[in-house]
This record gives sequence, C-alpha cells and structure tokens, in this order.
Amino acid sequence: MRRIQVPSDWDFAADYDAIVSSMRPKATKNAMRERRGVILESYDCYQKSVPDLASLAAIKLPNEIATKLRDSIKAGSRSEACNAMVSRVFSLCEYTCLFCDISPAEGVDHYLPKEDYPEFSLYANNLIGACSSCNSTKLKDGWRDVDGGRAIFHPYHDDMDIDKEYLVAHVGMVNGRRPEARYELRVDRENARGFERHLDLHFDRLNLLWKCGWAGTKKLLDIAGDLGATTRPSLSKARSWLRRVADQRQKLYGNLHWQTALYRGAANSDAFLEYALSGKRQ
Repeated sequence: MRRIQVPSDWDFAADYDAIVSSMRPKATKNAMRERRGVILESYDCYQKSVPDLASLAAIKLPNEIATKLRDSIKAGSRSEACNAMVSRVFSLCEYTCLFCDISPAEGVDHYLPKEDYPEFSLYANNLIGACSSCNSTKLKDGWRDVDGGRAIFHPYHDDMDIDKEYLVAHVGMVNGRRPEARYELRVDRENARGFERHLDLHFDRLNLLWKCGWAGTKKLLDIAGDLGATTRPSLSKARSWLRRVADQRQKLYGNLHWQTALYRGAANSDAFLEYALSGKRQ
C-alpha cells in the first residue's frame, strides 16, 4: 500500500470536454455542456477537501444528467476520449490495485461512489485502478466507517510515507517443509486514533492481512529460489542481501508495502534462510 502522485499535467476539464463532445444526441451534449461550470466547480471542491472527503456533500443534478455521467464511464460504453482517460489511470497504477498493491487492477473504482456522487464519474482524480476483490468489498461494505468518516485510504491523497513499521511479516516454516508469511498490523485497535485508526480500518475492511499473507507466502518461494541458485551465499550474506532488498522496497514503496515487510521478515528468519540455502526445497 502506497501513495501515488497524480501527474500535474492531467487536465480534468479537458477530459470532461472531450468526453462530452462525442455524446449523442445533440440535446444531451448541450445539456452536459450547460452543466460544465457546476461539474468543474465540484472538481475544485473535491481537490480542496482531500483527503477529508467524508465531509464533501454531493451536488444536485437532474436524473438524466446523473445517469449519463455514470453510464459514460461503464466498460463497453466508453467513448475514445473516455478510454484514453481510463488508460491514464491504469498506467498510473502500473495495472496493480492501489487499495491492496497486490492483485492486478481489473477495473476502475470510483473512490467517491458514482451512485452517490455522479458529478465525479468522469473525474480522473476520483478514479482508482482496483482489483475485483477490493472493488467489490468497497462497494458492498462501503468506504465510510460507522461514524461517517473514511474507512478506506485514498491512494492519491492520503499521506502514507511513515517511518514507523506498522506492517510486520512473520516468516517461518510449516512442518519444516514449506515457508509461510503471516502478517501483523501493529496497531492498538481499542485505543487507535487518527492515522492508526484509519490504517486499521483500511486493512480490516479489505481483509489485507490475509491477502498479504497469501501474496507473501507465494513470494517466499521465489526468494528461496533466488537464494538457492547455483552459487549459494553464506547465511550472513543471504541475510544482508534480504535487508538490502527490504531497504530498496522501503525507498520505492514505503513501510506499508507488503514486500518491504516480507523481505525484513525473511531476513530475520533463520528457519527460512536455512531452508532456502539447503537446496532441499519442495
């Protein structure tokens, strides 16, 4: 999990104009152009509110306008201009879900749901590359917590560049035969406030500890293969290499990324290192 910076050259007004220009019939196009000022003003309100979007009220739009906005972003109904905008979103996330940073991004999620906020249906700043699991969970359980605040981090606007190692991977062996990664979020759930409470809600809502464990356990087999290649390093050199990779992942992705925690956990596991260097992997 990490923050991605939206490029400064993304022109949200130009996106709206290009998508509207290809709409049919002409009456619909004209109606959308008449609402241009209101829609673009809502974009400004969004940008001024981030990351505290829970307090942002939806604007009132005629039903036919709201429906057209929602329908224009649907897969199979997108214009060439809309597809170009969506392609930018996928390129930004490198086709990886930004809510979990594990699974492939299979679609675009509206951070503020388009059913409740149709004005942001075509706003790339609100579109997040997401996997089907995170997208469906967010749709089913919602993006708000029980108090009306936000339960899900915004990958573009929440600051996740932290020094503290909240996410920890415990790496070990199952029956001495196969490696396993179990993840822990070091947050005092009962007393968590502010960032820590939001972090706990995000991981809990999207079931990320399980998902990190699944991805981490698979990745350990690759790591073991790298360490157990033809010229095997000593235990100390293998541990040093894993720590260097962990530092590289930290600089690239931050402390909340599952791979950063995984390489740290692998470096601290004698059982895993002995397994990887033994050449007896199954």
